[in-house]
Amino acid sequence: MEKVHAHLDLNFAGETLPVTQSGDGHDVVPLKPITDLFGLGWERQRKKVNEEFPAKLYGAVTVPLYGGTPYTAIRLDRVQIFLARLSPSQIRAGGNKAGADYLEEKIEEWADVLHQYEVARGTFTGQAVRQQAQQAKERDIRLKEWKELRALVKERRSAKEGWEYRQLDRMVKELAEETGLPLERIEREEAEDRQMELAEQ
Repeated sequence: MEKVHAHLDLNFAGETLPVTQSGDGHDVVPLKPITDLFGLGWERQRKKVNEEFPAKLYGAVTVPLYGGTPYTAIRLDRVQIFLARLSPSQIRAGGNKAGADYLEEKIEEWADVLHQYEVARGTFTGQAVRQQAQQAKERDIRLKEWKELRALVKERRSAKEGWEYRQLDRMVKELAEETGLPLERIEREEAEDRQMELAEQ
């Protein structure tokens, strides 16, 4: 299995839930910290969610995190279903009113966690879009500078020795130094283009 890293951490009832992506592109969270909150037997819950129907319902997957340690995770958008199926009413009917109240409180809290997730994802998406736009702008500027320097190198080659050549040579070197572009490489490319032009004549 390929190692993956959390791209977002969510805080739920004092626990940190790393959000990762499953192979089919869904965001998933580890299930064990959630079951531990309610004192549920982990092995029993792990086996239950990996049965055929629950596995489809919760999108259960085994994901390796950080150092490659595999853990059972379920889709982030299905956690609320998992919590609801624990049935606060049944827990209350069994005489554990405090446990039922706590579960209901955490189901409500999960709605806040989802909001936190949506806000964070929106922020990350906005940052990614801005970063891509900035990178595209920088590439355009770089390409423009490259073309300008190539044009100057070509013009310098065409100039006669003397004042005009010296002026163009100075401009070429200043632009190369200012932009950090590889002058020798550009000169070599321009010379190769010139040889191709002469060969075609």
